[in-house]
Amino acid sequence: MKRSTNIKNLSIFSLSIFFSSCAIVKEDYRKNISIQPQYKTELDLNKSKEVDHTSFDSWSDFFKDDSLRWVLNEMLAHNFEIGMAQQSLNMYKEYQKEANLSGLPEVNLVLGAKMDYFSEKGFYGSQGTNIASTLNSRKIEDYSVHANINWALDFYGSTKNKKKIAFYNRLKSEMQLHSLQVALLSSAAQTYSTLQMLNKQLLITRKNLSIQKSLVEMMKSQYINGNISSLAVQQTERQYHDVSGQIPDLLQAIQIHENYLNQLMGKNPGSLLFISPKAMVDDQKIVLGVPADLLSKRSDLKAKEHEVEIAYGQLSLSKTNLYPSFMITANQGLNSMRVSDWFNPASFLSQFVAQMTQPLFNRRKNKTEVKVQEFNIQQKILSFKNTYLIAVNEVSDALIQIEQTKEKIRSLQEESKVLQLSLKNAQLMFDNGEALYFEILDVQQNLLKNELQIAASENMLNTSLIKLYISLGINKI
Repeated sequence: MKRSTNIKNLSIFSLSIFFSSCAIVKEDYRKNISIQPQYKTELDLNKSKEVDHTSFDSWSDFFKDDSLRWVLNEMLAHNFEIGMAQQSLNMYKEYQKEANLSGLPEVNLVLGAKMDYFSEKGFYGSQGTNIASTLNSRKIEDYSVHANINWALDFYGSTKNKKKIAFYNRLKSEMQLHSLQVALLSSAAQTYSTLQMLNKQLLITRKNLSIQKSLVEMMKSQYINGNISSLAVQQTERQYHDVSGQIPDLLQAIQIHENYLNQLMGKNPGSLLFISPKAMVDDQKIVLGVPADLLSKRSDLKAKEHEVEIAYGQLSLSKTNLYPSFMITANQGLNSMRVSDWFNPASFLSQFVAQMTQPLFNRRKNKTEVKVQEFNIQQKILSFKNTYLIAVNEVSDALIQIEQTKEKIRSLQEESKVLQLSLKNAQLMFDNGEALYFEILDVQQNLLKNELQIAASENMLNTSLIKLYISLGINKI
């Protein structure tokens, strides 16, 4: 009695060790990330105590230009890349449905018919002749119909791991779709901002061209009166043509960016006449938060986490290949030499097979697969950490760009005030004969350059704000 109890306890202990060897110890990789308590650069609006820092889930709260909102909605609804990503997600949903049934037996209906013709010179020889005389026919018919059932018994959690892999593959696909939507939102918004800049630069250039034309007429009048030389007229005309030559470049850039925006919206190339000069973003809607918030907001980081979970599931499946597999096969149906005899009780066929397979030697295939999956887990963890580092740097880079671009705009605006005053004084002095013509040309050229730089810097500020908003993560599309 005592001996049987010891054997029972030893068996239970051995089985517990056996099944525990199949278990996977997960690394808490999120704790090993070096997360800063806060960003080194702060937004001015986040420093203000008067600003409401309530977070906004939807991108429509950040983009306040109605025309831009329409563009973004059209892009989300009709973009072909988003459509392809949605179909990819649908495929993973189907794979998940399949995985949810992976633990059930496989059932097939098998229909078969066989006919053998015997000859005296064939394989059966005289026996074939005897069979033929007995059956009064030189052929033997065999008909069968049966249900085949195959069931792989799961003692190691393979079904659970398959469900887990399919589940996280679906979540990963959802996050990839979300990341694509966010990336295209950013691209469309930045393209819209660039079109705003180009339209503004075109307006500035055409206005300056009109001024240059008036200046050329004035110089010609001064030349006729003998106040200036022909060189002054030629220099003024040269500057007029220089400004005029900038317009085709701007029109070309506008058309190219309009075509790209149409492509994002799933439309054919064409002009977009609805681009408004209004402010397109509301920086009051940006809540900086802390770097740790990125882990819960960034869809690309969530996708990387899902990849780690998938890798752990694949490792668990690989380990099960090292241990015995159990298969049950059953066949039940009818078999007879005539179809008319199928319903005879003697035609009933039944078969049951239980099989266990233990891998002994397969050229290290199973062990290699386990080792590869272990390395794959470490690779996915490193990829997650790298993606987090990239995300933090994206936020930091955008903060630096915003801070420095605002400073640059302030300097350019102060320069613009000085240049406008200088141009006014230069024209008065030229009319009174106290200034030379090239002084007016120089001031006017610098003023045009300054206005174009302000437009470009405002676009850069918009782009930086969009990058910051996107890099902080959007929970809802």
